[in-house]
Amino acid sequence: HAAHFEALVADADAQRASDEKAALDRLEVEHDNLRAALDWLRTNAPARFVAMVGSLAGLWHLHSHFGEGRAYLADALAMTPDPDETRARVLSAIGELAAWSGDVATARTSIEEAIPIWRESHRPSQIGASLLDLGWGWFNAGEDSRARDSMEEALRVAQATGERALINRARIGLLQMLVAVGELDQVEPMARAALAEAERQHDLRS
Repeated sequence: HAAHFEALVADADAQRASDEKAALDRLEVEHDNLRAALDWLRTNAPARFVAMVGSLAGLWHLHSHFGEGRAYLADALAMTPDPDETRARVLSAIGELAAWSGDVATARTSIEEAIPIWRESHRPSQIGASLLDLGWGWFNAGEDSRARDSMEEALRVAQATGERALINRARIGLLQMLVAVGELDQVEPMARAALAEAERQHDLRS
């Protein structure tokens, strides 16, 4: 049972790049089975538990299972003491959920621990995504200046990767900051370009 749903999560994680909504909808339908698998893995196969948890942040975030996700991630973090990519993935996931649930302090400490590991592993996409989440965390906390700094850095990192979806999401984050601080001259042309790119990619999240 656990192996079947590990495979489902891995497949959905790969599908997110092309159709995030469909991928997460598949997981939501099997949410009770995912819980059962996670609970069994936590006791019987901790490394597999950590790997599966690290792939479920998108479901917990975008389907609003914040408390549940953060509880599983806290358990996973306790099982990953070494500063490697496994720990960085869990830290980034904690940062994502914390940022979007109004806990910017946890988001900041988690993401700031994750970024040096991602940098050491030469994973700029992960850095850009984490900075983007932190930017939204600062924005949700009313810290517009810090939010803008994070969004601008996220966009620079994203542009260096060449990943169109990440670039566009970072651009949209920066657009929100420009609106928030009243710098509107650039907003309309940037927004139209961002919308056109989201439509080309069929990216509903953007």
